[in-house]
Amino acid sequence: MSVLQEPAPARIGRDDQASQLRALMQHNETPEGSAHVRTGRRAAVIAVASGKGGVGKTSLSVNLAASFAANGSRVTLVDGDLGLANADVLCGRLAVDHLGHVLDGIRTLDEVRVEVSPGFTLVPGGSGVARLADLSTSERMQMLEWMDELRLACDVLLMDCGAGIGRAVLSLAASSDQLIVVSTPEPTAIADAYALIKSLIMGPCRDVERRPRIGIVVNQVDGSGDAAFVHRRISTVAERFLSCSPELVGWIRSDRTVREAARRQRPFTLHDPRAKSSRDVMRLASVLERDLRIDRSMCRPEGGALRRILRRCRRHRPDIHAEN
Repeated sequence: MSVLQEPAPARIGRDDQASQLRALMQHNETPEGSAHVRTGRRAAVIAVASGKGGVGKTSLSVNLAASFAANGSRVTLVDGDLGLANADVLCGRLAVDHLGHVLDGIRTLDEVRVEVSPGFTLVPGGSGVARLADLSTSERMQMLEWMDELRLACDVLLMDCGAGIGRAVLSLAASSDQLIVVSTPEPTAIADAYALIKSLIMGPCRDVERRPRIGIVVNQVDGSGDAAFVHRRISTVAERFLSCSPELVGWIRSDRTVREAARRQRPFTLHDPRAKSSRDVMRLASVLERDLRIDRSMCRPEGGALRRILRRCRRHRPDIHAEN
């Protein structure tokens, strides 16, 4: 299917069991004087997602986290690809405990965290745990609560979302300040990247003012020309049918260093910082630091998309626990 034509409407309305949570997201915010409003340092929240699997989303998440840490930021990467998580493998840290154990009450968030490198902490997801692929509404709410808690201990909170347009993916993506949609030049990847953006715009992110910044990163390209072509294919359709203009925030050139580092189970930005792919990710990190005003020398003000969603949800907590 070509992305030059508008695809058939995505099944995200009546058939989506997360409609209650998305409805909560559209309510007015809790007043600033609410007892639920907390003050203090809160990290910028970046979600990395893709419409299609196999486009390098997790690799980008891991190496972006390593790049932020190399620049002096305290970074927490949450492997939110629940059920098929593998960020720990790329980091060379085979995790025994993961978010599934936290959901089950067996472990705490602090107990499952893994230190990857100075300034870079990983919260592993669960791999091969089928239940995690289909969380209930209350469990997704609990995930957002945990994300908000993690924001207090870092400068950047990265969330590696799963591929596709599942409920957990949309919930995490909608709660971010910056959403990065990863694609490759393959036609199927381009079509699915657009489908993800459409699912967000037509679902939890209908309100333009409460929408995260949406950026495109094109992976496995020969250069900026290829990236611009892919971005143009996606943005042209998005502008026409969704009144949305996702920007091109970066690209990653094809590089054998990526494969070599993966075999060694090490982030490629640490394996060879001079490689083309490493320099591309480091450039992306710098762009995001500038656009999100990530300042390690001072506290970030209260706010952000995640805070707004939690405030609205907490006002309607009885509805949240009414499982679909």
